[in-house]
Amino acid sequence: MKLCFDPDLHHQRAAIDAVLGGLRGQPFVPLAEALAAGREHGVVANLLRVAPERLLADLHAVQDAAGLPRTPLEPCPQLSVEMETGTGKTYVYLRTLLELARRHGLRKLVVVVPSVAIREGVLKTLRITREHFAALLPGLDYAFFAYDGARLGRLRSFVRSSRVELMVLTLDAFNKASNRMRQAHDGFGGEAPLTLLRAVRPVVVLDEPQRMESELSRAALAELAPLLVLRYSATHRSRHALVHRLTPRQAFEQGLVKRIEIDASAAGIDDRAARVAAQLDATVRHHLRRQDELAPRGIKVLSLLLVERVDDWIDDDGLVRRLFRRAFEEHGPRHRWSAGRSPEQVCAAYFAERSRGGRRRAVDSRTGRSAADEEAYVLIMRDKERLLSLEEPVGFVVSHSALREGWDNPNVFQICTLASSRSAVRKRQEIGRGVRLAVDQRGRRVLDPQVDVLTVIANDTYESYVAGLQAEDGEGVEGREAAPRPRRAGEREREHPVVGAPPSRPAWVGIDAARLRGDAIASLRTHSAPASGDASVVAEPLAAVRELLLRRRPPCLVSSATIEAVLLAAGADGAATWSQVERTVAAIVHALGEAPGRREPR
Repeated sequence: MKLCFDPDLHHQRAAIDAVLGGLRGQPFVPLAEALAAGREHGVVANLLRVAPERLLADLHAVQDAAGLPRTPLEPCPQLSVEMETGTGKTYVYLRTLLELARRHGLRKLVVVVPSVAIREGVLKTLRITREHFAALLPGLDYAFFAYDGARLGRLRSFVRSSRVELMVLTLDAFNKASNRMRQAHDGFGGEAPLTLLRAVRPVVVLDEPQRMESELSRAALAELAPLLVLRYSATHRSRHALVHRLTPRQAFEQGLVKRIEIDASAAGIDDRAARVAAQLDATVRHHLRRQDELAPRGIKVLSLLLVERVDDWIDDDGLVRRLFRRAFEEHGPRHRWSAGRSPEQVCAAYFAERSRGGRRRAVDSRTGRSAADEEAYVLIMRDKERLLSLEEPVGFVVSHSALREGWDNPNVFQICTLASSRSAVRKRQEIGRGVRLAVDQRGRRVLDPQVDVLTVIANDTYESYVAGLQAEDGEGVEGREAAPRPRRAGEREREHPVVGAPPSRPAWVGIDAARLRGDAIASLRTHSAPASGDASVVAEPLAAVRELLLRRRPPCLVSSATIEAVLLAAGADGAATWSQVERTVAAIVHALGEAPGRREPR
């Protein structure tokens, strides 16, 4: 499998063009000038040769075009890009950096990340986009690497090379006096490597800058002496000069992320073991059902299990390991994908590791410096394509917080949160691991709303979980920009298995609206409705009916007036139950008859 990248996605081009537009006045810097600028330290340096007033004017032009407030520029220009999680932020900033090198001769590029997991994600994206960028930017010669304090020779090559160089490093690599980057070294003429890195005036990308805003972090970043800082996040705390914004609502409405649903089957269970058992049982059932449905489409299903305690999994009789084994052994034999496979074959875990009392033991860690199992580490962190293959038996990924951010996989369809309590920020981070659109075995995105659904198996009550999620989604954006309210898992249409390729869009046929309403109401009285008997209340029944009609194949588009009239006839006066919603949908579909693609005239 090889993941495919579309160079012309509008939302990504808009983010790239926003930054490039802010620097349109910067001329190309020839290599001779870059060498002259770094002659004192024997390095190749970046140069910003655009006048400050032109830079400010270009920034304001970009902000005006995007409908964003005008902001002043700092002495070191910092531009912020806000992109909802799962919409290709890493691809966007890597392509932006390479475009800056190609168009303007800015050759020294640095990506600073707050954790090892994020660093590994960036490196993976660099590896799998190598051919894509080579075709997109022909003739651009660039190299990339991860900074390693034990291999300072590579950093020496970075500062002195005449080619385009991109370095990825964690904040921890240079924010303390004990870092090797801050120690004098013979290979750097007796100076600290940081001194020469400062001399190249790097263009710096901050990935998740909200994680790097302590006083110590800001001081360390300033010591890089960046020429330009580009800040990329879905949840900025300090936006500086915001040049592009893709909100949660926009991402959802443009079909760029999965729809989220919540399974709260463990809500109200106080006993921890019983609650974990309920969540794991629900996760396994969702996973196996989805895998059977999507296998004919060439789609591998993954589930992410976030455990509360590392010992719950690494111990042979750990609570989560034991209960997962029980759930899988109960449900696995009844499904095609899992039949004949053991619980051990379908799971891989990644935890950080730390030395305690002379022994290595998997523990939670903010750094994630190593893995408890090297093979699992490689599969989870570096071999995304193999993990996405239907031939690979691993479908359940287990972690604590090492995969809470930075790691993602487009085919995560279930996230099971087993910890007893989570902040709204942490919930948002966890959900972000699974919101990317799924891909098939050809590596191509699957643009089907019936496929692109992420189920969060929550341990809190549905209401409190959603309240926390919505509060985080709405932070810093107006209410209309927040993502839509997630649904209960049971609110999804009782649909047939998703098999085969999605049909092409049918032609629409106009019909008589008054006759449709009459036929639908008559159908309520004369036909037995295939309703579930679900008496749970639907907050917005009109929207629920419309969505279910549009999700049919072929979709049904009818007016609000028709839906309201049929809902009223079904006994829904204001509020409605799901049974009434289902009866309304069935009546309208029956009234439309078998002719595909009908809709009412406007």
